[in-house]
Amino acid sequence: MSQDPNTFIEAMALHLQSLGLPRSTGRVFGCLLLHSEPISLDDLTEELGISKASASTGARYLERLGLVERVARPGARKDYYQTVGDPARALVLHVDSVREMGRILNDGLKAVPGHRSEVRTRLNRMVQIHKEATSFLEKLLRRRYG
Repeated sequence: MSQDPNTFIEAMALHLQSLGLPRSTGRVFGCLLLHSEPISLDDLTEELGISKASASTGARYLERLGLVERVARPGARKDYYQTVGDPARALVLHVDSVREMGRILNDGLKAVPGHRSEVRTRLNRMVQIHKEATSFLEKLLRRRYG
């Protein structure tokens, strides 16, 4: 039994919203994932029931993240959007984020006074889990995508 496309789009919107993105951006991403051909902002606006400004802002944000790309059609004056062909792109961005958080946490260790051993212990555990997560994800990407 297939799932309703709107249910998928809303689930994606809620997930990306939980990561700090606007809900409409998540809806744009979910919608684009369900299309095999590039679609225009007008089509996104109509399909999702959002303003053209929200569709445009979301598409541009996703483009900056490297999750979607803007394409032109010969003779058309509109911009069209589609998801990128590399399914690992989102995971690469996540690895970069996990690596950066680990770096920041490691720098944070240097800011902890020596007498706060419980804080140092907590930060050390967080640094370690970020190192392990980064290593695991990097190995997965190398194994899968060379």
